[in-house]
Amino acid sequence: MAKQISLDLQDEPALRTGNAARYLGIAHSTLNKWRSQGRAPAHITLSWKKYVWLKRDLDAFMGARRVESPAPANKGGEA
Repeated sequence: MAKQISLDLQDEPALRTGNAARYLGIAHSTLNKWRSQGRAPAHITLSWKKYVWLKRDLDAFMGARRVESPAPANKGGEA
């Protein structure tokens, strides 16, 4: 038997797929494609084709992809 996990989402911001995609700045279809490929943020499956995305999971997903640019090289030869 599968292990069931209890979630208390009363105070947790949760978004449906369209709103989650807008929050990430991508198309609804892109988020669905990523989900089907296993590349999307963590989500909760409510039923067939119905998903909920927790804001904290979307934030973590974006944070994990953050890239900081290196400092520009000094072209003047001064240190």
